[in-house]
Amino acid sequence: TYFAIIIGELVPKRFAQNNAESIAIVVAYPIHWLAKLARPFVFLLTVSTDALLKLLRQNENQGEIVTEEDIFAVVNEGSESGAIEPQEQLMIRKLLHLNDRLALSLMTPRCDIHFLDTNLPLDAILKHLRQTQHSVWPVCKGGLDNIIGTISSKVLLDEYDHLSVSRLGKLLKHPRFVPESMKGLPLLNYMQQTSVEMVFIVDEYGDVQGLVTLYDLLKSIAGELGMAPEQIWAKQQKDGSWLMD
Repeated sequence: TYFAIIIGELVPKRFAQNNAESIAIVVAYPIHWLAKLARPFVFLLTVSTDALLKLLRQNENQGEIVTEEDIFAVVNEGSESGAIEPQEQLMIRKLLHLNDRLALSLMTPRCDIHFLDTNLPLDAILKHLRQTQHSVWPVCKGGLDNIIGTISSKVLLDEYDHLSVSRLGKLLKHPRFVPESMKGLPLLNYMQQTSVEMVFIVDEYGDVQGLVTLYDLLKSIAGELGMAPEQIWAKQQKDGSWLMD
């Protein structure tokens, strides 16, 4: 048995692995014709097996279910062999764990939200806009208990010379609210389907607890994504004007 395993199985397998391409070229043509000759017998065996399984009331498509742990094991094996980079391995793990995370764990909490208040004069709104760098802004009337919409910094800069509080109200996108119990993956799908960059997280009473942006979801998968100075598309000059790419 020892020699049968070594000589008949392990050595041929190792030899084939080390010389896979050259062996494949040699055996491909014979195996092709062998498969053609054996096709009627394979068909007969398949039909017989399927018929017997039906008599036993077994689902022929029933197979072993692949779990997340199985995927992790394959990814770890690929990482150890060098086929998968460590960063790729980490991103795959975070992506698979995204559906285990609640929106509550992904959000920017209410106390850290920067927003534009239409009850303030335009100069105060613009000052707040200049002091804090965000790509999308919540717009409120008095506070976060009265959110009236969202607006992107790009739209604000495009309208900068003609901007007024009344004009600001006409540029807003409708705010979107989701429950804090929503999981990460459904949240990502929802934001893709509705083409929104920001959603507000509410509790069972409808009170805003925080917000989530597409950047937050991407950061949960890829980690921090800093922007290099040469990649910034809008920069304020010393005279107060804006230089846009």
